Amino acid sequence: MDPVLFDVPAEPLANAPKPVCGGRRFRDLPARDQLVLRPRSLDEMVAPEDPVRIFDELLGQLDVSAFEARFPGGGAPAYPPAFVLKLLVFAMAEGVRSARQLALVCSRDVRFMWLAHGLPMDHELFSDFRTDFGDEIERVFAQTVALGLHAGLITMRHVSVDGSKIAAHANRKAYSEAELTELVKQLQERAAKLLAEMAAQDEADDTAEAAERKARLPKDLADIERRQERLQQARDELLKKGWGRISETDFEAPLQKTQDGKRPGYNAQIAVDGDSGMVVHQGLTDAQNDTHELAAILAGVVENTGFKPDVVAADSGYQSAASLQALEAGNFNGYVNQPQAAKDGRFGHEAFSYDGERDLYVCPGGHELPYKGLKDLRYEGCRVYRSSRLCCRDCPRRAECLPEKAKFKQLVVAPHAEQLQAMRRKLKTEEGQAALKRRFATVEPTFGVMKSVLGLRQFLLVGQEKAAIELALASVAINMRKLVSWALKGGSLGQLQQAPAAAM
Repeated sequence: MDPVLFDVPAEPLANAPKPVCGGRRFRDLPARDQLVLRPRSLDEMVAPEDPVRIFDELLGQLDVSAFEARFPGGGAPAYPPAFVLKLLVFAMAEGVRSARQLALVCSRDVRFMWLAHGLPMDHELFSDFRTDFGDEIERVFAQTVALGLHAGLITMRHVSVDGSKIAAHANRKAYSEAELTELVKQLQERAAKLLAEMAAQDEADDTAEAAERKARLPKDLADIERRQERLQQARDELLKKGWGRISETDFEAPLQKTQDGKRPGYNAQIAVDGDSGMVVHQGLTDAQNDTHELAAILAGVVENTGFKPDVVAADSGYQSAASLQALEAGNFNGYVNQPQAAKDGRFGHEAFSYDGERDLYVCPGGHELPYKGLKDLRYEGCRVYRSSRLCCRDCPRRAECLPEKAKFKQLVVAPHAEQLQAMRRKLKTEEGQAALKRRFATVEPTFGVMKSVLGLRQFLLVGQEKAAIELALASVAINMRKLVSWALKGGSLGQLQQAPAAAM
């Protein structure tokens, strides 16, 4: 007789629900090892309207001949490049970025199993493919832009530009030259101590513990020597680049101001079409600001689309002389946001009049601000004008001009001040205000999707070149999500199949 684990009341509980019409309340579950006459296929397990089917069809239209040309043949047959590319792009669109995680979901998630034809996948396949075909993936991104143009999604009526800092695959800690030198010195001392210990072990008793320690010493010494070599290489790179600090694990990533504080990272630059939300240019730099990036972005937009946008909108990080000159030289209708001239109700630059003959400014209170020299502040070669402390101290309009703790008024005039003033006037127009408002609602959400949905808050690959591949894959995924959404809303895939070969 089986032992009784719990006391079972002879009578049913008073508050137990009563069956209705004498029917059964719960289903009987079939046994997991129950045989069926016809097993379900993978195709039956994926709904006809599932987005993965559209991903498969859209990605199947891309030209992968550049990938295929890299396979000379011979040996064991390789997986078709289109097959691997589909898995990588769909995974990125679903926020699966790790090669190991992708290999895992190919055996657990029905959609990935369907896309992988039920084959067991090795993570090294995805890892190697991603790093070996960086240039080809960049061309795939250009093809998604061509698809968006052919579908009529990308209109180029408005293009918004922005940059965002993304953490590198590196330790958060970055070292100065002095810290690197001190670390190398400490490692040298540890290496000398281990060498002395190894010599002493030769004369020690041959106990099990001593033998274990003796076997481990060479490995410890090799680890120290490897790190010492890496730190010395980091120090050489630091001196070559002229940075203040450098990461031990990624020499190419400078310190960036991210939402998670200062840490080694890169500057992702994208341009987004206002009507479709599709990315029409993407690139990765090691620049710590956006000052000199606009010219390359504009050239990339025209190269990828073949069109010049009707309106280009960028934030204040692009307000350098080079950026404004690029807009003018390319005859772009551009709007670059500017910081407000007046802050907290105090006088802005426009309230000061300039005397060209004497090269000085006159404040609203009638005091002079003579020229004091050149200084590299926000821009190189800024002209500095400064009042005397005495006149500011006794000025009756001091509260309208200076913060409480300031002792004098200083004006910093950028070398391209006239261009900045012209841009400020342009921004005050109705079209300028509309362009800036649309920029905020276009490119900012795209970065939000990249970071929050795709998970691109930190790169998984080391080095700028490999990190750029991740950004390109993320941009491809963004564009494919937009195309899939368009198809689900009634867009004709047949229309895309008739896209001219030149566009692809």
